[in-house]
Amino acid sequence: MFRGARLAVLLVVAWAAAAHPGGVTAAGEDTLEVYRWRWENAPGGAVEASEDGGRTWKQVGRVVRPAVATAVGFTASRWGRAGTVVASGANAVHVKVGEAPDGRGLIFTLWPRGARWAPHVVLTDIPGGGAIFGGRYSAFVGNEVWVEAPEGMRPAAGWTPTVGARVVVVVRRPARYPAEVEFENRFGGLVRARYPDGSEELLAVVLRPVAGVGRFEGTQYVGIGRVRANHPGVIDVSTSPVGQVGGFQIIPRDHAHSPELVGAVLGTQWMVVGPLNPLDPSPQGTAPLFSAFIAPRYEADDLLDEAEWQLRVAERFLVMCRVDAGSWQLLPPLVGRQDAALLRVTHIKILFPLWSR
Repeated sequence: MFRGARLAVLLVVAWAAAAHPGGVTAAGEDTLEVYRWRWENAPGGAVEASEDGGRTWKQVGRVVRPAVATAVGFTASRWGRAGTVVASGANAVHVKVGEAPDGRGLIFTLWPRGARWAPHVVLTDIPGGGAIFGGRYSAFVGNEVWVEAPEGMRPAAGWTPTVGARVVVVVRRPARYPAEVEFENRFGGLVRARYPDGSEELLAVVLRPVAGVGRFEGTQYVGIGRVRANHPGVIDVSTSPVGQVGGFQIIPRDHAHSPELVGAVLGTQWMVVGPLNPLDPSPQGTAPLFSAFIAPRYEADDLLDEAEWQLRVAERFLVMCRVDAGSWQLLPPLVGRQDAALLRVTHIKILFPLWSR
C-alpha cells in the first residue's frame, strides 16, 4: 500500500511540475536594499542601522562584549555561503566566515541581552525579538557581511573577529517577491508561491506533514503566528504568546537526516519538504524557503509608532492555517509540547510583507 501511495504522489508531482514549472530567481539577481546595520566590535561599541544606504545612521544598541574568535557552527551552516548571514533569528544572528574540516561553517554570532558570552559571540544589550534580532532590522539568510579595513570594505569571508573592527550587514531582498507561500499539510502536498500579479510557482513537495508543536528556543520573543528564525535548514514558526515557548519547524529533506534530528524528526513538530522531482537535490540552502526571502520580523512596539505604524505592520510576516480545509484563520495559541495539536490543520501559509504590492 505504501509503495502504491508513494508512486501516486510521484506521478502527481511530476504532472504538476510539468504544468507549472518551479524555481525562484536566485537570491543574487535583481535585489533591492531594504536597510543596513553595523556594529563596532568593541566594549560599548555602537550598533547602528541605516535606511538610506548608509548616508545616515541611528543607534539601536551597544556591544557589551566583542567577539574575538570563530567557532564550528550548527549542522545546516554547511549549506550557507562564507561571508554572509547564515541564520537570522529572534534570539541570534550567525555569520559564516569559512568552512570547518567536517564541512560545517566557521561562524561568529551576535546574541541579545542576557545571553551567555563566548569567544565567538558579539554580546549586545539589544533585547531578543528587537532591532536586528527579529525586529525592524532583521537580516535575510545570504545577506552579505563586510568588514571595514584601511584599504576599504572587505568581505567577511576568511575573517576572524578582532576587537575594534567595524562590521556591516547589507540587508537586501529579491525584487520579485511573493505575496504568500502555501503548504498543503499532507504527504505529497504541494508547496507553492503566489505573487501579487496572480502568478504561481511550485516550490517543493511535503514529505511529512506537521501534526504537533514543541519547545523551540527563541519562540518566546515573537508571538503567535510569527517566524522565529530562518536558516539553510529551517523555517521556525512560533505558536506561543510572547514570553512563552511553543512552535513548529519546516525543514528540507536532507537536513532531516542530520545527527541532531535523526531521532527528533520522528516526532510530530517538524514538516519535511523535498524537491518536486525526487531525483533533484534536497532544497536546503535554497531560495525561497531556506535563503533570501524569509526572516523573523515582529515588534509589538510597531503599533506605538504614530508616524509609521502602518508601514511597520505591513513589513511583518504572518503564518496562518486552515483547519479541516475550512477558512483561513490565525494559528491557535499553543504552548510547550503537544504532539497532536495541529493534526486537523490541512493547510499552512506564510503571508509575506507588502513591499511589492
